[in-house]
Amino acid sequence: VSSYTGTVTLSSADLTAVGLPATYTFVAGDHGEHAFSVTFATAETTTLTATDTKAIASSVSVQVQ
Repeated sequence: VSSYTGTVTLSSADLTAVGLPATYTFVAGDHGEHAFSVTFATAETTTLTATDTKAIASSVSVQVQ
């Protein structure tokens, strides 16, 4: 959604991931997109989850290999 300006909480199943901010607040200039640079320490598939801090039950998870 290009007009999204909410705050998301980011988490990973890889508890030793480096560079993952705890939260990120989208601004109008982001147009609903933002790139995050994360280094996972686990060689196995792991999960990255973004959860909207205001919306109830609004989250998305992706598996990363």
